[in-house]
Amino acid sequence: MSDTTNRPDAGDSSAPKKRRSPGPINAKYLDEITLVGKLVPQARLAENVAPLTLRDCTPADVTTLEKSAADLNQAALLAVGRTAARKLDTQKEQTARTRLLAAIHPIRTGAKRSHRGTGHEAGRDAYFVNEPTDVSLERLLFIAGAILLKLTPQPNPSGTGTLPAEETLKGVTPENLTELAAARDAYIDKDAATTATANQASAHRQTAETLFAQTRAQRIDLQLAADQAWPHTNPHNAAIRHAFLIPEDRPAHE
Repeated sequence: MSDTTNRPDAGDSSAPKKRRSPGPINAKYLDEITLVGKLVPQARLAENVAPLTLRDCTPADVTTLEKSAADLNQAALLAVGRTAARKLDTQKEQTARTRLLAAIHPIRTGAKRSHRGTGHEAGRDAYFVNEPTDVSLERLLFIAGAILLKLTPQPNPSGTGTLPAEETLKGVTPENLTELAAARDAYIDKDAATTATANQASAHRQTAETLFAQTRAQRIDLQLAADQAWPHTNPHNAAIRHAFLIPEDRPAHE
């Protein structure tokens, strides 16, 4: 099924086409969350609320869409497993956070260099580039684990040998990855980290799929409401249609 989104680089045949790997968090989830993050602020602009409401897309609907995207983000993280932090006193926990942030920093910078510009937001999101730094130690340990899944060789599911790293990032050295792994291992509670069962992981993946379908349907409905409110037949609507990521010169389509 086609998408209503007017992706900026969709028609650039000169751009090299790279096969996207699924990554620790499914790329389609990241794409959807990114789209919603762009659309919600537009829908909340004072001058846009009334036209959208007239087309049965109310501020409450926009809030519901935002929550669906947030729920999808959380479910996607749960689907790849949580990481539990060791029990530490306040000072040691701060030391752990400082070490992990320092280890993550060059890798985030590498993601910015490797996934620059419009249309590459999902690549940056896969490395939590815009994640606030004042998050819990558990969250930082999770981020470190997700990054290492992408950037280091992993055991082959067949049980023989290892698979190569999913990706390399500009300027990220083996020493950077070694330090990140060491910082993570130093503060992880390995007993607690292995308590999640395969059934739990499967349930989280199913929840993520359900929330993805829900979020996508709500996001498309918002874009179709914008298509009704600002039809392509009026050239003056080109800018606002662009803001809602729908084609400027033709109808939006599902």
